[in-house]
Amino acid sequence: MSEMMTQLADALRAEIGDSLRGVFYGDFKTREYTIAYAHEETLDQYTAEQTEQIVDDIALEQVGRARQEALFEPIGSLRFTVRYFDDGINVMAWGVEDVPTVYIGLDGDAKNVPIVLEQLRALAGADRTSEESEDDR
Repeated sequence: MSEMMTQLADALRAEIGDSLRGVFYGDFKTREYTIAYAHEETLDQYTAEQTEQIVDDIALEQVGRARQEALFEPIGSLRFTVRYFDDGINVMAWGVEDVPTVYIGLDGDAKNVPIVLEQLRALAGADRTSEESEDDR
C-alpha cells in the first residue's frame, strides 16, 4: 500500500511540482494515517493543535461519506470531494485500494485538480479492475 501511495505522490510531484503541498492516507478516524509526501513549508504553517483539528475534520468527512452515499444512492459511491480556499485546494478520495481516505493538499491553482483526479481515478480504476479479475476466477 505505501508503495502505491508513494508512487502517487511521486507522479503528482512530477506533474504539478511545487503546487503539491502534501499527500496523506489512512484511517483518520483512528488517527492511523501516513504522510506519503509533505512540503516542509506547508507543515511549518500549522501548529500541532491545528494539525489535530485538521485530522479531526478529515475524520468527520470520512464518516460523512457513508451519509452522502446513502442520500445519493442512485448515483453511486462518493469517490472525491474538493475544497477550494483562497490559497489552497484540498482533495479527499475514497475507494483507492483499501485506504479509508486519501487527502491531498494543493496550492490555489485550480488547473491542478483535474490532474489529481486523473491520478486518483487511475488508482481506483486499477483497484476495481483487479477486483473484477478476482471475481472472474
